[in-house]
Amino acid sequence: MFTPLLKESDILELNWEHYEGIAANLSRIDKSSMEDELVELPTVYSYYHGLMIRSKTLCDKMAEKIEVAKSNTRHENRQTGVKVTAIAGEDLVNCNVKIQILVQALISRKEIYSLLKSVCDAIMMKKDMLIQLSANQRQETKLYSA
Repeated sequence: MFTPLLKESDILELNWEHYEGIAANLSRIDKSSMEDELVELPTVYSYYHGLMIRSKTLCDKMAEKIEVAKSNTRHENRQTGVKVTAIAGEDLVNCNVKIQILVQALISRKEIYSLLKSVCDAIMMKKDMLIQLSANQRQETKLYSA
């Protein structure tokens, strides 16, 4: 029975240590229950792929917040009536503390997305390994029964 190691509500709490535990747990293969693992793998993949998609959505939403904040900063600057060059305007936007905080949050969300993508890739590798090990096991059985 599949028990998720990361809940959707905790997605923004994913860090390297948590990732290492998830990756180690998901990549472990029990040769005595390979068939059960193969049967359960689609559920596991679907769950973590769903978390990855959710994480991507959070990245996209944060990127949109950044664009709105940049636009608001430019608009506020234009309201002062002081004309600035495009470079100076961009400098004003990039120096805005609120925007810097949002950019750091986006970087963190992108890291989480990448970690979840890596989990999904590891699950796919596990599937391939299980299929190969199962084929090898069947081949050994044929050799010994012949």
